[in-house]
Amino acid sequence: MRTGRRAAALLLALSACGRPGAVALGAPVDPAQAVPLSAALALPAGSEVTLAGRVEEVCTSAGCWFVLRAVEGDELRDLYVDLQPAASFRLDASARGRGALVRGTLAGEGPDRELHALGLRLE
Repeated sequence: MRTGRRAAALLLALSACGRPGAVALGAPVDPAQAVPLSAALALPAGSEVTLAGRVEEVCTSAGCWFVLRAVEGDELRDLYVDLQPAASFRLDASARGRGALVRGTLAGEGPDRELHALGLRLE
């Protein structure tokens, strides 16, 4: 039994070594300001918001956009996040699947709703 515990502890330690730590990009992002995606979508275009979720997809050619997925109750909600208009950073494929806090300005209406990112914190 003792050997099994040691092996489990070693595997846990080794898997943690491969995980990147939190990364902050662009403008500061305050987790205390995060609002649910459903609430943000009800705000008018031009509103600045902070959202929490997971990076679902990333632009593979230039890293200029990603899809933020938020889970609210039993629903999954996705929002296109554009990095080109205002962000001073790009993402690569390694961001996919990571937890994210993103601060930005809402643009568009209805199904064309998107967020123009200003800052991002990857967990």
